[in-house]
Amino acid sequence: MVSSTTFCPPVRRTPSTLAHIRFLQGMSQAALAEKAGVGRSTIARLEAGRGRPQLSTATAIARALELSVGVVFPSLEEPEPDIEQRRVDVLTMVAAQLGNGRPDG
Repeated sequence: MVSSTTFCPPVRRTPSTLAHIRFLQGMSQAALAEKAGVGRSTIARLEAGRGRPQLSTATAIARALELSVGVVFPSLEEPEPDIEQRRVDVLTMVAAQLGNGRPDG
């Protein structure tokens, strides 16, 4: 049985790529925010993983760090799925299941 006085270490999150790079460059959130022309709260929010930056914000931060957007924000490198292509793929799959790969079956 564990007593109520047992010490439990705090849960630590893995730092975001942005936080890690900023730390390696010896920059504070405030310094990075000033250099990128954004608010310190924006840096804090992005480092905490709350939301995705607009491309203009991501570009400004990456430039301030002298790195590419894809290095600082790897998730932005993942292309958004093409909605029309997804629709075509789904319709093709359904048609194939209905008969011989043709919608009119």
